[in-house]
Amino acid sequence: MYGWTRRIMVERILDWVEDTPKSHKTMLLLLCAGLTSIILFQFVVEPQRARARAFQQTIRSLDHQLATSKPDRKVETLKKEIGSLTSWLTGEKKLLVIPMDHMLAGIVDKAQSVDVALRSWESGEPVPLPETNLHRVTIRLRVEGGYHALARFLEELQTLPNTLPLKSLDFHAQDRSEANPEHPIQASIELTGFEAAEVEQREESIAGTITG
Repeated sequence: MYGWTRRIMVERILDWVEDTPKSHKTMLLLLCAGLTSIILFQFVVEPQRARARAFQQTIRSLDHQLATSKPDRKVETLKKEIGSLTSWLTGEKKLLVIPMDHMLAGIVDKAQSVDVALRSWESGEPVPLPETNLHRVTIRLRVEGGYHALARFLEELQTLPNTLPLKSLDFHAQDRSEANPEHPIQASIELTGFEAAEVEQREESIAGTITG
């Protein structure tokens, strides 16, 4: 019964289509095409555009976080590491270390490799570590460069041998997000290094490296 009814409905639709003037058929076809386009736009195209806009917003948000994040956010954690590592070193009787001028030359190389200008440096008075053959030396640096270059420089400093993580970090810039060749960021950095007690400071050699 259902099949017979469906067949009658199909035949009536076909008869109606045959009896419909050609102009009406064209309008009907255009109407169907328009409705199909609206449905596709509403349920396919627009959701895809919304997902694309959300993805672009996520990318912009991540880029903003990268541009405005603070490279000194790890300083407090690094300060704690300084204390624990210093305690460990005081228990060591012998430790081979590179001369201080070689250490400073390594800092110069790190700065040049990431396009950071090393404006000045100075090392404090060596402080003997009890029951070891080591002296602890504070190294102060003034550097200048773009935000991303300075961030890479801080990472590179932590790879230097016989050098502890940062003691302090101070930026001098009105807006870190404006870091570019026209508005470079200046930073003051303090590191702690170690040298053998019998090694003499040879500052003249490293001074020539920096000025050259």
